[in-house]
Amino acid sequence: MRKGSRQQRGGVRRSVRGMTLIELIVGLAISSVVSLMAAQFFSVVVRLHRTSTEISSIQKDAQTITAQLTRSIMSAAEICYTDNGRECLLMTGREEQGDTSPVFRGEVFYYDRDSGNFYADTGFTAVNPGQNLFNSLRIRTEMGRIATPEYLVSNKLQDLHLSLSRPLSEFDSLGGDAYGVRRDFYIEADLSMQYRESRSYEYNLRAVPRGMPEQITWDAR
Repeated sequence: MRKGSRQQRGGVRRSVRGMTLIELIVGLAISSVVSLMAAQFFSVVVRLHRTSTEISSIQKDAQTITAQLTRSIMSAAEICYTDNGRECLLMTGREEQGDTSPVFRGEVFYYDRDSGNFYADTGFTAVNPGQNLFNSLRIRTEMGRIATPEYLVSNKLQDLHLSLSRPLSEFDSLGGDAYGVRRDFYIEADLSMQYRESRSYEYNLRAVPRGMPEQITWDAR
């Protein structure tokens, strides 16, 4: 064996060098940037999904409300609407002769602007209503009756206004707030649905009664 030569057991010896402090800092910085970008990406995805879900829910509520109002107005023989600025109530239906006394069958819709809640009772019945069906006491009673979770349709309604296509002066006054109808007309409803406090979506409908309503009681301020 030659002088100065040495046999290495186990193969060639390799040099192993640890990471320097600078390399560690650079690696941590890159990892932090990647993690931040990933977090922002997932945040955007979650926000878009939440927005899409909320808009879908609003559209569903609006479609339900407009469909119920349109169907009710189109089939009504008598219509009562009152709006005092804080809340409004719409009653529609027709009076039929029961076994022993007249029966009014129809629907009631109540909207409370303070809470944004919209309620509907699509199976309203009043036996022997007479002249007491659309008076202020009965209207207040109906507001209190259906303002319960059982009749809640939506809690996202920001505002609702109903209006007549013709002024009341063109109808036949029956005394008080009641009018008879001899000419074609329609009822227009403007509603807006609340979206995240700062945004809202507007909807509009026009409902034409199929037959000439016998009576309209209209008290909107």
